[in-house]
Amino acid sequence: MVEKYSIDDPYVHRIAEIVHTADIKGELEKAPEAMGIKAVFNGLRFVTKDDYETLEVGMKVWEALYAHFKLGDLEKEYEYKLRSLSRSERLRFIKETMRF
Repeated sequence: MVEKYSIDDPYVHRIAEIVHTADIKGELEKAPEAMGIKAVFNGLRFVTKDDYETLEVGMKVWEALYAHFKLGDLEKEYEYKLRSLSRSERLRFIKETMRF
C-alpha cells in the first residue's frame, strides 16, 4: 500500500516494515517491534466489544508507534534545547513540535 500510493514518509515506511515482518512466519527478528505489535493486535480483538472499537483502538496503536518513531528524531534534533527544559516543558515542547 505504501508503494501503491507513493507514500514518502519515513515513519510510515518503518511501520510498513513492522507490519510486513509481523505477518511473515519466521521473520519476527528482522524488526524488533514486530513481535510486540503482533501480540497487541492478536489480543486486541478479545478485549474490545466489536470490530468498530477494535479498529478505533488499533488506529491509536499505529498513531502511537508513529509518534514514537518521530519522537526519536525530535529528541536528536532538539537535544540541547530539551536539556534546558523541565520535564513538563519538554513534554509541552515535544507535543507542539510533533503535530501531525
